[in-house]
Amino acid sequence: MNHTQLTLERRYQIQALLHNGCRQVEIARTLGCSESTVSRELKRNAAGAGYDPDRAQKLAEKRKRGKVPLKFSAERLRIAERLLQEDYSPEQVCAEIKREFGWSISHTRVYQLAHGNAAIKLHLRRQRPYRKLRGPQRDKRGELPDRESISERPPIVDALGRYGDWEVDTVHGAGHQGAILTLVERKSGFMLAAKLDRNTARAVADAVIRLLKPFAKRELAHTITSDNGREFALHRRVARALRIGWYFADPYASHQRGAIENANGLLRQYFPKHLNIRTGVTAQALRRVVEKLNRRPRKRLGMRSPNLALLGIRPNLRVLLTPRARRASSLARRRAQPYAVLAAHTRRQARASARKRA
Repeated sequence: MNHTQLTLERRYQIQALLHNGCRQVEIARTLGCSESTVSRELKRNAAGAGYDPDRAQKLAEKRKRGKVPLKFSAERLRIAERLLQEDYSPEQVCAEIKREFGWSISHTRVYQLAHGNAAIKLHLRRQRPYRKLRGPQRDKRGELPDRESISERPPIVDALGRYGDWEVDTVHGAGHQGAILTLVERKSGFMLAAKLDRNTARAVADAVIRLLKPFAKRELAHTITSDNGREFALHRRVARALRIGWYFADPYASHQRGAIENANGLLRQYFPKHLNIRTGVTAQALRRVVEKLNRRPRKRLGMRSPNLALLGIRPNLRVLLTPRARRASSLARRRAQPYAVLAAHTRRQARASARKRA
C-alpha cells in the first residue's frame, strides 16, 4: 500500500474511531492507509491525555519545516576541495570537517565532488571511473532463455555425492581479445580448457560439447553450473547434445561456483590478465598447463591428484624424473611462464611492425 500523508481531517477521524474503541487495523482499513501509518501517528503525536488531532497536526507541520536539506555551500565546497588536494580520503574529509566545524557531510557527496573535478580526482588513491555503490544491484545483463536456477539443482550436487557435476566459465585477457573456456569437475577438481578466438555463444557451446562428450559417454557428465553471462545463451543446445542439466548461479554470487573460481585463479598464474589470449596463447601451451594442474596433488583430495580421483590415472614419478622428462618439463615450464609468453608476444608484435614499416 502506498505511503499516505495524514491531513487534519483524517486526524479527526482517527480521534473519533479511537473513542469508539476501534483497533489500529480497523482504523487503517477505514482511512484506506497502512496499519504502520496509524501506528506511527499514535506513537509520534499521542500524549498522556490521549490523542489530540490539532496538536498532532501542529507537531507534524513542525517536523516538516525542520527537514530542510543542508546545501553544499561555497564555503564547505572550498574546504572539502582543499582537504582533497592534501590527499585526504573522502571519509577523512567528512571526519575533519565535522570535528573542526560541526558540519555533517556525506562522504558520497565528497566522492561526487572529486569525480566532478579532474584536477581533484587525481588526488584520490584509486582512479576508478566512479565509486561503486554497495548493496544489491539490479542485474542488467538480461534474462537468458529457458534459464534454470541453481535452486533447482539436485541436492546431490551440493553434497559432492558423485562425479560428473561440472562448473563452466570463460577467462579473458587484455582488451577481451580471445578467451579461454574452463570446465571443472566439482568433486575431483579435474580441469578441461579450450582456447576461443571469439567469445560467442556458438563458440562456447561447440567447445563445451567437444570437451564433455567423452565424459558423457562414460556417465561422468550430469550437470553444468555457470554464471549468467550471455556467452551461455545456447545452454539448451548443450544440454540436449550431452543429455545433462544446465543450471545458473544467482547474479553476483561467485561463492556458488567456488570450484571454477579457484581453477581460474590457478590458471591465471600462467596466463595473467594483461596477456592478449588471442595472440599470446597457443592451444599446445594451454594443454600443457592443464595437464600439469591435473597431475598436481590437492590437499582436499587427501593429496591425490584430479587425474587419480576422477580417472584413476596415477602419476609415474619414475618416468617424470628421467633426464629426458626433466628437460621436457623444464622447457614446458619456461614456455608456460607468463613473462616468457609476454616476451614472445612482444617480439612477434615488433617483427610485425617492422614488416609494415618496410
